[in-house]
Amino acid sequence: MAAISPLNAGSVPRRPSHATSRPGELCPERRRATTRPRRRDVLSRLFLDVVLEKKRVPPMRSPAANTSFLMEHFQNSSRNKGGIDCEWQRPMAGSGDLRLKRLLLAAEGYLTLHMPEHALHMLSKVRDPGVLDFEFHRLRAEAYRGLQQWEQALQDFDHCRSLQPKNIDVLMGLAWCYKRVGQLPQAIAVMHAAHQIDGREPIIPYNLACYYSLAKNKSQALSWLGRALRMHQGLVRLVPQETDFDPLRNDPDFQKLLRLAEDSQRRESPQ
Repeated sequence: MAAISPLNAGSVPRRPSHATSRPGELCPERRRATTRPRRRDVLSRLFLDVVLEKKRVPPMRSPAANTSFLMEHFQNSSRNKGGIDCEWQRPMAGSGDLRLKRLLLAAEGYLTLHMPEHALHMLSKVRDPGVLDFEFHRLRAEAYRGLQQWEQALQDFDHCRSLQPKNIDVLMGLAWCYKRVGQLPQAIAVMHAAHQIDGREPIIPYNLACYYSLAKNKSQALSWLGRALRMHQGLVRLVPQETDFDPLRNDPDFQKLLRLAEDSQRRESPQ
């Protein structure tokens, strides 16, 4: 499917994806918002502080730009600002472990800045991810996805799924890539698995509707789209630009469903 950028979907609670998505495409990295600071938000601010404010850091053209300084700045700033409970701040045994964390931190920072080539370069320096195996493969999957290298991304997402089979972000990443390599049945199967794990997330049925539309299964597409719109009416604003619904665009039942959803949203919207 062309999945959404839920940043444009009213209050759809998912964080921005590292990968560039087409209009209307749901980003597999988006999860429910929490009241605590999100690690990626904090990381993004600190990475921008270090790199863009030029705090004695080498130019961005060097992917290995002083990760030691970045790591220290991130840890000190997190402590001074109340901090967040994240993997990067936990004590490690030796210099090799510290180097690993620095490389993963730098890779995630580059992904936050939409620089997947730099992220992949940092990850290529990792010899053995050890206990951070999941984080390593997740970051590498995101880097490959950002470079539109779907087959390589699939391998890493699949490895992540073997480690955390109920991770919704990983499942959505898998479906994202399956669709782009022309394996719609696999994408649909993965999204059904995600729906069984988290039946309250409106983006999952929306994506299923997109996939079924591309598969020319009208009844399933309308059924899942109706569920998504009942769960979050704001999604109806994304449908007109969603290219995955082009096979149904002129279908009377599809148009009727959209009219009903739009009327319901207008009635419930504050004047």
